[in-house]
Amino acid sequence: MALRYVFGVMSATQSPAVVEQLAGLLSPHPVLIHHDFGKRADFAVRVPNAHTIADPRGTGWGTWGFSEAIFHTLAEALRRYDFDYFQLLSPTCLPIRPLAEFEAFIKSSSAQAHIDLLRLDDDDDLLMTFGYRTFAPGNSQRFRLLRRVRHWYFDNQSQLVQRGALSVLKREDGLAAPRLSLAARTGLALTRMARDGALGPHPFSLGVRPMIGGVFFGARREVCEYLVGRSHDESMLGFARRLSIVDETLFATLLGNSGFAIGPSNHAVNAFTETGSPRWIEPGDFDRMAATGRFFARKFADDPESPMRQRAIQRVRQTSTLHGPVALGLRVLDPAPAGLTTHLGRPAPATPLRLQVVAPPPPPQALRIVFGLMSSQQPDTTVSQLVDALAPCPVVIHHDFTKRREFSIVRDHVQLVPDPKQTGWGTWGFADAIFHTLEYALDHHDFDYFQLLSPTCLPIRPIADFAAHLAGANCDIQADVMPVDADDDVLMTFGYRTYIRDGTLRFRMMRRARAWYFGDRADLVQMMSLSILRRGLAHQSVFDSIAPRTALAFTRMVVDGQIAEHPFGSALRPMIGSIWFGARRPVCEYLVKIGRDPAVRSYFSRLHVVDETLFPTLLANSPYRVGASNHTISPFDMNGHPRRIEAQDVDALRDTGRFFARKFSDDPADPVRRRALALARGEPSSVGGNHVDSGLPSV
Repeated sequence: MALRYVFGVMSATQSPAVVEQLAGLLSPHPVLIHHDFGKRADFAVRVPNAHTIADPRGTGWGTWGFSEAIFHTLAEALRRYDFDYFQLLSPTCLPIRPLAEFEAFIKSSSAQAHIDLLRLDDDDDLLMTFGYRTFAPGNSQRFRLLRRVRHWYFDNQSQLVQRGALSVLKREDGLAAPRLSLAARTGLALTRMARDGALGPHPFSLGVRPMIGGVFFGARREVCEYLVGRSHDESMLGFARRLSIVDETLFATLLGNSGFAIGPSNHAVNAFTETGSPRWIEPGDFDRMAATGRFFARKFADDPESPMRQRAIQRVRQTSTLHGPVALGLRVLDPAPAGLTTHLGRPAPATPLRLQVVAPPPPPQALRIVFGLMSSQQPDTTVSQLVDALAPCPVVIHHDFTKRREFSIVRDHVQLVPDPKQTGWGTWGFADAIFHTLEYALDHHDFDYFQLLSPTCLPIRPIADFAAHLAGANCDIQADVMPVDADDDVLMTFGYRTYIRDGTLRFRMMRRARAWYFGDRADLVQMMSLSILRRGLAHQSVFDSIAPRTALAFTRMVVDGQIAEHPFGSALRPMIGSIWFGARRPVCEYLVKIGRDPAVRSYFSRLHVVDETLFPTLLANSPYRVGASNHTISPFDMNGHPRRIEAQDVDALRDTGRFFARKFSDDPADPVRRRALALARGEPSSVGGNHVDSGLPSV
């Protein structure tokens, strides 16, 4: 069933003609316009799919009024329309890809909201760029202090870089970078104190991480309902109303802490000026914006006849599968309907549409997918069942014959990787085997996308749906990854096996420090396909006794390179995550190349449980875009290991929107395995039946 879409447009100073032009391109979907008549009184939009909110809020750049207006627009959309997905835009936005491609992407996406956001405490440069307007109310003494120390930190040794929808100050880094001056260190210390609440109260904590991001988000209906519900929550809003440039903090923080699955934004922002504002889109910008793979872009000039606006419109129309009679091979040459207001504010003449018969566009080429399987202990009968479910896509299997000597699978679409590596849980041999499998797949298959699985995985959705999802994805990598320094609990859970090589005295000291930090009050929680220790009573301070304080201080000294040497820093951020990733071919080529680097092999080969650090770190620090994993995992047991999937788990795993799950029983006759295979064949109620050809091409 087709999803129902609504677009919201936040209007203030732009001419009605550009808003009409945007609304016309979004037809037939409804467009809800919030216009601030206090900024421009002569505003009227006359297109049939647009509605202007009758009681708008007063807005202003970065003010509480603009955030309130977004809440008001969401509430009006929920009241007025029975929609599935809402996308927020500005009047300077235009679609740069056909709406049909956007619709197909949202329908297949597992994310519930799409927004570019950054954790404010991900690194010091982010913290110092935005901390002054996150942890202190605007015009307060705290605000002025933090803004002053921001200048101390960046001094004249910074540049403005673009990260997503934001301009971020970045100090020089690398070996030639100057050390922090006393003033810079003082500024950083004061901002960290503000973050930790030592300079005054704020609503942020371990449970509510401060985020920063763009405001032109997209979200499913349930997320919009959540946001409108939070618009009445004074625990956050009482503080947020007083912030400077509040919208970039508020919506990113609400969505980033919501628990909903978040994907990258559908929206791209043009390059920024030297003062940190997005430039008008010029001819040199357009191709770069289109190459992002996103569906909307800003900012286009406030002139309907602008060459860049016309180029965007032409690109969208030439590649669209249009509605109505146009889908039968008719191109609209004169799309302005009667009553459309021109850019001069005068009604356009009621001219009948002129249609020209054109050849229908060729169907898109099917994505070529290859699967890699890392096999060692499972019987070939179990693995055969999995590879049959993946047919007709090619499957390359790396099997460690030292673990199970009797292993043979004969299928036209299956190949065993020759010269397999000897593997072991968390060892370098297992990581090396993944590199070996990637290299074999690249040498023997002309594929577009590679997905790594284990023999205990099964598809829980049809492979054809997986291919459709990949075709609409706007990222190059699908993997669950998170920074090792995401917060103190994550750092203390995984730091001992990230910053120190296994078997050393310092490794044992860090592991002992981990035990001091968590004590006997730790809970095991499941996040991003990982089991993470959380200190008991999350509201309780870590500084309640000397042991955890000492353990955390020692670990931070290791992170800062004061106790041990490691390759991590601002240029290479350590990550932790699941190894069951998916990636496009250029990413696989990048992994194989970097996997041959002696420096990479020298350091990572001696880490404990190396695979969960190595591949997430390489992927997240690559030049490629990372999205949510295609793969989910069963609930963990008390020791932090995934349980065998039971009947009651299957629906919950499928509800994640992901396409593969582990870990299933080794028994091919297990009824839970058979149910998953039926779901993969598109037979929700059946546990048997014949295999249905997915229609995917062989590579």
